[in-house]
Amino acid sequence: MKNETLPNKPSIIRIKEGDGGMKIIRKECPVCNSKNVRIIDVEKGISKCLNCEMLYLRELPTSNPHTKFREYNGKVGKYIVGKRIIEEFQEFRNQNRVLDFGCGSGKRLLKFKEDDWGVFGVEINENAIKLALKENGLVLNRSITDFPDNFFDIVIMSDVLEHLYDLKFYIKEVKRVLRDGGLFIGVTVNGNSWLCKIFGTNWDRVFTFRDNSFHCNYFSLESLNLLFKGFNEINIDNRYDELSLTTLCDYFSHSENYGAKREPIKCFEVIHKVVTIPDYPLRLLNRKFNGAGFFIIEAVK
Repeated sequence: MKNETLPNKPSIIRIKEGDGGMKIIRKECPVCNSKNVRIIDVEKGISKCLNCEMLYLRELPTSNPHTKFREYNGKVGKYIVGKRIIEEFQEFRNQNRVLDFGCGSGKRLLKFKEDDWGVFGVEINENAIKLALKENGLVLNRSITDFPDNFFDIVIMSDVLEHLYDLKFYIKEVKRVLRDGGLFIGVTVNGNSWLCKIFGTNWDRVFTFRDNSFHCNYFSLESLNLLFKGFNEINIDNRYDELSLTTLCDYFSHSENYGAKREPIKCFEVIHKVVTIPDYPLRLLNRKFNGAGFFIIEAVK
């Protein structure tokens, strides 16, 4: 078995397997490079950094797991392109260029295009690239390295960071293509959320191939602050997908939700329909104590 350390990436190695294939091993924490890590799920290969509380998959496939395209633009994605947020972006409008990294078919970019921004997108899924051209008239790039330095006013990553193998490389590239004073805005998952603590590695959004949504990183507040420490201003907000009665009822009333297999408890199907109002206090508590499922990151270069 031949091991090969990737150039300039000492925490990542390729291992040649017996069948001639390759797999990627992340020996250290992909954010802080600490070797003080603990495996918390042997079967799934999930490690936790005891230094910055980052959760990550140690072994990764070399082939692209995103083989099917599924457009996703939930509450958080809509937040990024909401009218109020688009208006707030005006203060960063200097070179009039915005990049959406992991843009899918480019639907978010259309909102900026309506406001006369110059729009650019990066996407690796071939079906999404074809759809962007056919339905939205957008020609997308396949790599952020295609762009020159200091080129963009804004770079967006909505539900992307949790999929990236080499986090530091891509954040370095984001900083490179942003102009001085430019804005990065991103959304990613919270590995310390109450849902994650209750459901553990059975939560369906943790490190699964379900719906081809391959997640290999789950962040803590500390790990995100470390990842973006090279920026001049960092603001990280915790919201959405809160621990709620609705979520708990959804968990227990279905046999395969959240990655676990269980017998559904029928009474929860009824309760699920009547708990919307009592959810509100739980949602407020969840935000206050950083227990919600997503982080929104705003970082100014």
